[in-house]
Amino acid sequence: MTKTLDVITAYKGFSADWKCRGFPFEVGKTYTHDGAIKLCSSGFHACEYSLDVFSYYEPTGQIAEVELAGATDEKSEDSKRVGQSITIKASLTIPLLVSAAIEYTLARCDPAKAKRATGDRAASSATGDSSASSATGD
Repeated sequence: MTKTLDVITAYKGFSADWKCRGFPFEVGKTYTHDGAIKLCSSGFHACEYSLDVFSYYEPTGQIAEVELAGATDEKSEDSKRVGQSITIKASLTIPLLVSAAIEYTLARCDPAKAKRATGDRAASSATGDSSASSATGD
């Protein structure tokens, strides 16, 4: 059983004229779906990871930061989500989309659990002999 979550920030692609599946959207407006929602079937869809938008829309269209309210915990193979309502917050450029992707990735990194190579012949953050990156060894 899926459960409903709070509002999540996500990213949505549109055609060049701000339509998705023929439905027109506008920046600054909120839209609500009447009825049940189901991922890839009904409701408003957007991606939590900004670059996943390009799986659904070409980079020649419009891209926006959105808020999905009443989002379910369902996920597709990527970060696509479905919600009961969607607010189109802001139009984004490609550099802003890339910045959002970096923030998304960094927010999910746990440096305390990261593995670091420091022995001989290590390849990353290396300090041993024959190391290849940031090396201080022989």
